[in-house]
Amino acid sequence: MKKIISTLALVLLVSTTAFSQVDKEYPKVFYEFLEVSGNHNAADEALNSMIEALKPLYPNIKESEWEVILRDVVKELTDEYIEMLIPIYQNY
Repeated sequence: MKKIISTLALVLLVSTTAFSQVDKEYPKVFYEFLEVSGNHNAADEALNSMIEALKPLYPNIKESEWEVILRDVVKELTDEYIEMLIPIYQNY
């Protein structure tokens, strides 16, 4: 009985370690996939077009401030969006 429990514990430990190694590598591979497939650029273009649509609504914001918004906020939103996609792509 002790051998069976020990064997099961060892199998669980090894399988958990194997899955954690794959999970650490997946985000890097996923980013590469998005770059190669062009999806990363498509997300950037969509966010850029949203910024362009917002500009007429806020005429008091200077063009230099829009550039900061585009550079900082859009980059952060793109990264968050990609982070949300990673578990979805991992499951399917």
